[in-house]
Amino acid sequence: MSIDLAKKFEVAGIIVGLVGSGALGSWAIYQDTLKQYETQISNYEKAKDFPNLLENISSVSRVLNERLSLLNDYDTLQSEVTTLKESNLKLSEEIEVSSATYEHKIQSLRSELANQKKLLESKVASLQKEVSEFKSEVTAFELNEGAGTSLKGGLVQVGFTSGNMYNVCKVTVNNKKYELEAGSSVTVDLNGRSCKVVLNKCSDSVLYPSRFELLCSS
Repeated sequence: MSIDLAKKFEVAGIIVGLVGSGALGSWAIYQDTLKQYETQISNYEKAKDFPNLLENISSVSRVLNERLSLLNDYDTLQSEVTTLKESNLKLSEEIEVSSATYEHKIQSLRSELANQKKLLESKVASLQKEVSEFKSEVTAFELNEGAGTSLKGGLVQVGFTSGNMYNVCKVTVNNKKYELEAGSSVTVDLNGRSCKVVLNKCSDSVLYPSRFELLCSS
């Protein structure tokens, strides 16, 4: 047997002796220490992954923040959409009210214009009548005191009786007596036509005639 082999047997014998003499208690302590080491090693391994965990958490946090930001933006947009809808509704109501108001004003203006048109037409008709009267046939004549004349085929008869210093002349028109001042007239109906005998100048002297006009509408 070699020396190395003898030493191995010697060591083995020592170990057996130790075991036999109460080394079992020390073995239990060793097992506890080993478990502690395993726990520490596990913790160290976990600690090695801890930075990755932190990074993952950070990434998740960023994603969550982005989503929260998007949600906030969405809420803001929803609020803006609601506000815009309310504003649009308000504007629509205002437009309807304004349209009704303007329509009422337009109707009032149309009615006013129609009334003004009627008034203008009436004025035009009146002016046309006046123009027609201005276009009346004018027959000028003179009469001395005590003289008379027949006009329009004898339908109008005018006589001058006398005049005085007060510019008043006694006149007969179709057998009716009148006292006329210069500028005054007598209306005569001539077969539906309106005529006027107008005294233009009243003479109080037999030497000078009085002047007259017969005006008949055309």
